[in-house]
Amino acid sequence: MNRARKVDLWDVVNKSWQNVRYLSGKKKINFVNMLKEKELIVVSDEKALTHIVQNLLQNSIKFVPEDQGEIKVIWQDKGDEWWIGVQDNGPGIPKDEQDRVFERFYQVKGQSAKGIKGTGLGLSICKNLIYNLGGKIWVESPIQGKKYGCIIWFSLPKK
Repeated sequence: MNRARKVDLWDVVNKSWQNVRYLSGKKKINFVNMLKEKELIVVSDEKALTHIVQNLLQNSIKFVPEDQGEIKVIWQDKGDEWWIGVQDNGPGIPKDEQDRVFERFYQVKGQSAKGIKGTGLGLSICKNLIYNLGGKIWVESPIQGKKYGCIIWFSLPKK
């Protein structure tokens, strides 16, 4: 069954945030969707894109600070594809673990000691979904010019 149709990525991000923001609990998180409405349109599977974005937002919620958490959804136009990134001001991911976070059941060392729970499946599932949509996924951490933070980028073909 082909579920591809025109999808507005701005709308996917906003709906995804509405679906997961309750997970922030008492955290004070500043959320910003930097995408532009009706500008980032792809022909894709909206259900898969929503699953991807919700998972990336959930991960960011887990890792941002209690009082001054920041999560942004950013984008870049790369010609024949869009790059979409979920950026946070959490502790980041060590360089030697960045490729491994997309493996099934892998969790960054020390997370459970800090009380951060997960199954280690979310990013692996995202990777498979994105590849099925014709894109890629990768990590930028620390964020250029900063000592911490993380951006999980994924690409999507425009056509």
